[in-house]
Amino acid sequence: MIKETDQKATWVDIFDEEDRIDIVADLSSLGVGEEDIALMIAGDRVILSAEAGDEKYYEEIALPSEVNPNEFMRTCHNNILALSLKKLCYSDSAE
Repeated sequence: MIKETDQKATWVDIFDEEDRIDIVADLSSLGVGEEDIALMIAGDRVILSAEAGDEKYYEEIALPSEVNPNEFMRTCHNNILALSLKKLCYSDSAE
């Protein structure tokens, strides 16, 4: 994970499942709402940013494998963000 300096502490957990990667991030210390959270998904990275008033947050999360940027689920409850990202599938016959 790459974090900008001088930001309030957050925690991020990454779970590498068979067909997906699940991410849980506690954003409660930031004072931002769900509508203030932006995601960018590309390859094996997720960029999480949030901005509300003077509060700004940016984090680049390295994933254990590439994911499909068009297939994910996002929920946010009490400033706990949960993402479920579908892994890109590769054919075993190419080996």
